[in-house]
Amino acid sequence: MKFFHESASAEALPLFYDVHMHVMSLSHPAFLAFLRNLRDVSKKPAAWWSLPFEDIRPMLDGVIRKHLLMNLLAVMEHDIGSVFCLIEDDLAGQFRTDGQPGFLQNGVLEIAGTRYGGLVLCPLIMDFGDKSFSTTRLYYNRPIERSIRRHARDVLNGIRDYRHRRPQGALQIYPFLGVNTALYTMQSLEKLLHEFFRLHDFSRKFFHQTFSALSQLKVTDPISGKGLFAGIKLYPPLGFDPWPDSFPEREKVRYLYQFCCDKNLPITTHCDDLGFRTVTPEEVMRQTAPDRWEPVLKEFPDLKLNFAHMGRQYHRTHVWKENRAWFDKIIGFCLQYPNVYSDFSFTGCRPEFYDFLASYLHDQSAGVRKRLSEKILFGSDFSINLLQIQSYYDYYEQFAASSLDTSFKHACGSQNPARFLFE
Repeated sequence: MKFFHESASAEALPLFYDVHMHVMSLSHPAFLAFLRNLRDVSKKPAAWWSLPFEDIRPMLDGVIRKHLLMNLLAVMEHDIGSVFCLIEDDLAGQFRTDGQPGFLQNGVLEIAGTRYGGLVLCPLIMDFGDKSFSTTRLYYNRPIERSIRRHARDVLNGIRDYRHRRPQGALQIYPFLGVNTALYTMQSLEKLLHEFFRLHDFSRKFFHQTFSALSQLKVTDPISGKGLFAGIKLYPPLGFDPWPDSFPEREKVRYLYQFCCDKNLPITTHCDDLGFRTVTPEEVMRQTAPDRWEPVLKEFPDLKLNFAHMGRQYHRTHVWKENRAWFDKIIGFCLQYPNVYSDFSFTGCRPEFYDFLASYLHDQSAGVRKRLSEKILFGSDFSINLLQIQSYYDYYEQFAASSLDTSFKHACGSQNPARFLFE
């Protein structure tokens, strides 16, 4: 396997994009805060009804039976640079024992019959900071410092490590910075955004030049995220509220949204009813629901916003009927606002989702179908998706083999993400 383009024609091919994935070590998630929240919920039996048992139980059974949790931990115990190499090797078929060819051959990625000159990854960094959690009742009671800058630095070092190992590799990597406005004063929020996005006015070419230059940095050289971070990641289950009720908190989110509009900076927000939670189920449902974004989009109609997971609701209002309220609301936003998108990260772990999406698009009028075909994005949710699927390769295989139209696959894997990120 060669990790470089063998001809100039490969470089002229379009790129494929995974706009929603994660790379993190075991030191990044706020496990103690998660366990505290789980303990608190267990004291309120009624609150358990808000958890999606009928879908969680079979998923957990599969996690245990198929060793998926150990597979996930096997990824997370690698350093971040090695994870990027692992992704590239997996797409090249190096982990396959079934004789299937790799999607990536000689620097060219082929998905559903279309050839691409490389893969753009957008690692979404989570802001796991939690001011409400205290260690005072524990034996090891020193406060835990969990800085978004530290997580960002770890990811940047991992990108640099990948570039050192494979300077002509097939991956381009542009992370999103996790932001929870509740953790910052207005002054510190302004400082954070200007620190990471001061140079975001530059072109896609500038992004690529900044990424490519990382291979020239020594391990001891200071590393900066300026010119490399491509967007903002928001995550309501960690306490972010898209439209807070209190005036000081609302002013901070207003500043964030205006900053993103001024910089043409894309936002990805979590939008399904699962996920890593450090707040109560009631807060999660209220703050994650796409309805919470209605006043935001009315005030900032040009905001570039991606609703992750297509609003999948695993909790059902009736045992026999899937809840599609969030999905329908997101579709309405996509049709109403010029810069609203939705990705199907993690949701695409289930092959039947693609059948549903293909059928849904088929049933729309030609005009609606065309508009929606420009608003849906490919995302994997790797490595979190390893709780439900064996590998990054398998996620691509399910997408490539799905009943979706070939031209639509190209749109949501290449054309739409390029517009979302850079146009």
